[in-house]
Amino acid sequence: MEGPPPYCDLAIIYHKNDIKTLPKFRDGAIGELVKMYVIALFPPYR
Repeated sequence: MEGPPPYCDLAIIYHKNDIKTLPKFRDGAIGELVKMYVIALFPPYR
């Protein structure tokens, strides 16, 4: 790959958080590794 890495944004979506479980955000450094988690809320399509 030539040139600088592509720019991208990261969005974290929380659904139905109440006041006791509000999400906490932090700043990250450019190029910092990010752990990604996937939670399936629906059964897989067949």
